[in-house]
Amino acid sequence: MKDKQESLKSFFKERGLTQEKVADMLGVSQAYINALLTGSKQFGKKQARRFEELFGLSETWLLTGKGEMIIGGVIQNNQNGNNIHGNTVNYQGENSTEKLIEMLKKKDEQIDRLLSLLEMKYKHNNNEI
Repeated sequence: MKDKQESLKSFFKERGLTQEKVADMLGVSQAYINALLTGSKQFGKKQARRFEELFGLSETWLLTGKGEMIIGGVIQNNQNGNNIHGNTVNYQGENSTEKLIEMLKKKDEQIDRLLSLLEMKYKHNNNEI
């Protein structure tokens, strides 16, 4: 079985993500990503959490090497043809923080609509009784 660094390199290569793209998405230097992928620097909890959020890589696996490498979720192609975890922001060169904020706003709107529908259904059901 491949070691953690080789598995990470393969993961990003298969998805067409260069170290530069990964670094840009995380807001860190390419040298830092290289150090993580070569094993000369170990993952910290904060960085492992960011890798889990953006790429679907298990925080536990990144920190300990134990368990499954990829957490549950669908692997899909983004608009650039790069395979990324289904819950990630599509990388298109934009600031990933701005994309995350945009996604959160949309989620909030969806939750508000759902709550309104549930409230209307509840009122409707109580009026029928």
